[in-house]
Amino acid sequence: MGIYLFTLFFVLFFVYRPARVPPYFLVLLVLSKRIHSIYMLRMFNDVISTLFSVFAVAALQRRLWSFSAVILSIAVSVKMNSLLYLPGAALIYLQALGPVGAFVRAAVPFLAVQFAVAVPFISAGYQKEYFSQAFEFSRVFFYKWTVNWRFVPEAIFLSKSFALVLLGAQLLLITAFCVKRGYHWLAPIKVPKIFSAVPPSTSELPALVRALLNPSHIERTQRLARITPEYVLTTLVTSNLIGILCARSLHYQFYSWYFWTIPYVLSKVTPVFGHFFALVAFASQEFAWNTYPSTNTSSAVLVGCNFALVAALYVQGQLDGRARERREEEERNTKIN
Repeated sequence: MGIYLFTLFFVLFFVYRPARVPPYFLVLLVLSKRIHSIYMLRMFNDVISTLFSVFAVAALQRRLWSFSAVILSIAVSVKMNSLLYLPGAALIYLQALGPVGAFVRAAVPFLAVQFAVAVPFISAGYQKEYFSQAFEFSRVFFYKWTVNWRFVPEAIFLSKSFALVLLGAQLLLITAFCVKRGYHWLAPIKVPKIFSAVPPSTSELPALVRALLNPSHIERTQRLARITPEYVLTTLVTSNLIGILCARSLHYQFYSWYFWTIPYVLSKVTPVFGHFFALVAFASQEFAWNTYPSTNTSSAVLVGCNFALVAALYVQGQLDGRARERREEEERNTKIN
């Protein structure tokens, strides 16, 4: 109960408040029967990992670069699922600190924690056993316990080919959120052309790479200014949700990995997709996670809902990016006139 209440308090006051989430979406955080069951009737370490993940998100929102990397690494040391935040976090570190700064102030602290956790096993001569079990990427969960992808035949579900397809889909979605201009993954910057031959205001991945490798002082300053708490939360939440969607197996306790992000996602996409979509999406999540044992229907509803949320975030990002471009174009025309 203490972990549940503290996680809820921390999400409300230290994660959602800086991102300016509408208050009426916050009610959803206390309405999940399955989440209450996971926290109150079980003893899964998933909720401990989630707590540290929330800490890491809040620290990154406040630009505590090294501290956030340490906390995220602690979350990973509890349960490997926190690695789902890593693609989004890595891109934030790169944009804020540049390649060298991201390595020194984020990658090194992250790896240092992992090394410290591994030392007792390495010193005892169990380095192979430790790394093969602590990061068991090849692990296959039991089909009978999965909540998602149950509608896929068991032989296909357990096959290596299906795992590779899901991994490919995850990489494709991550690339889509990086390459296309939008709000979520690339912090938009408006820099006068006098400072750069390739202004990062385009927010395209090639332009970002060139700007990171050879940035000017004003580019770094303006990029850092655009890394707001809302931008950080959106990027990390999207990164985690893509990983959830493409996970081959989700057990019931895994709902705690991302439930706390659902109200924020719904608040982001409601301006375009409406409140009815938000209510249906939340109800669909609850239906899927409270159906025990899971069925083909509940599993299809869960996968379909998570796909709809990822797609809605992508569409919302594109619309936000185009609206921002129009405003910038109007501002440039006004200055010229």
